[in-house]
Amino acid sequence: MLITSCMFWFVLNLLFFANIRSSHIHTFFSLKTAPVYTVDLFSDTKANDSAKFRAVFANRISYTRTVHDEIKVWVANNIEDWRRTKPNWFNIEAIPDEYLPASVVAAEGGAKRRRSSVSVRSRLRL
Repeated sequence: MLITSCMFWFVLNLLFFANIRSSHIHTFFSLKTAPVYTVDLFSDTKANDSAKFRAVFANRISYTRTVHDEIKVWVANNIEDWRRTKPNWFNIEAIPDEYLPASVVAAEGGAKRRRSSVSVRSRLRL
């Protein structure tokens, strides 16, 4: 039974990889760590603001420690436009105070501004 199960698993894996586009095979195997991948997503010049925002503020903030200053400049350059146009991906509560210009932090309520907490329930949309 064990040998049959192993052989069946092996055949299914072969079929799986045989049906994947060859251009996508590299996505299954990588030595890139999550922090490096997150920084690459942010630094990608082709990425739009929503992709960069998601890369930085939907992941652990410690992943982007190496580009902290770049993120602060990017947020400072774009925050007024985002607040004015209110794109559906923009959530100012997701941005830690250290990334916001002082004037925006003050306008949003200062040190007591409401920050949304992240829970498993909200992530799973239960």
